[in-house]
Amino acid sequence: MSVIKLTDAAAVRIREMSARTPGKVVRLSAKASGCSGYKYVFDFVETLDPHDPKVEKNGAVVFVDKTSLMQVLGTEVDWKDTDVERKFVFNNPMAQSYCGCGESFATA
Repeated sequence: MSVIKLTDAAAVRIREMSARTPGKVVRLSAKASGCSGYKYVFDFVETLDPHDPKVEKNGAVVFVDKTSLMQVLGTEVDWKDTDVERKFVFNNPMAQSYCGCGESFATA
């Protein structure tokens, strides 16, 4: 089982982001924030913890912060690009609730 799942659209977007940040890799984490508890954060880092799991799809590479595993395990990461918005969408089976504005989530 993969730690997280990337959709095809998310993989394309992550490859685009990575191409603009040579020498750095993409790392997903869940940081304390908002009224519900955590928010998803993509960082571009030069050095990694060797224990951060690596997820690859169609040339896209994302490392997952090992300290965030319990908040993001099993999450499907998608990319939404419409006339109204462009954003990553996180479908997280571990999330128990979300704040009203949609910025943060809570796990059990």
